[in-house]
Amino acid sequence: MVNLLIEVSRYLMILLAAGYTYCNFRFFSVKDSLKQKKLFCCQNGAMFSIHFLAYLIIWSQTKDGRAPLFYLAQAAFFLGYQLLYGRSYPQWSSLLGNNLCMLLCVGFVMLTRLSFDRAVKQFVLVLISALSTWLIPFVIRRAWQLSRIPWVY
Repeated sequence: MVNLLIEVSRYLMILLAAGYTYCNFRFFSVKDSLKQKKLFCCQNGAMFSIHFLAYLIIWSQTKDGRAPLFYLAQAAFFLGYQLLYGRSYPQWSSLLGNNLCMLLCVGFVMLTRLSFDRAVKQFVLVLISALSTWLIPFVIRRAWQLSRIPWVY
């Protein structure tokens, strides 16, 4: 049963990746913002589906109880990343954000398959990096207040 799941999910992941790529290129020919948002939702759906299938396979082969928790942490991160950055950066490119999350998703899947501990370390580094870049607009908006404290400025 596990081998059947793996074989079916391979082809399904290929189809999802092709759909993600199609939405990526289709974005440039669509001028309507509502249709562009639908394409972003389609991309996110494909990304989260690929991510889920990959971790389902990893869990079915290793039976490691940490894999589902790690998957949920990553899924929450990807969702939070897109929501927070969309609000923090008004000129945020959703296309670039989706591609960034997709590349991170593929990287985490490959690294988790090779070494779970290294994948967790890499995830922590990505979290720290994402949080630090999320703070940049907050600091820039309040840079004038830093001029009152010369030793910090």
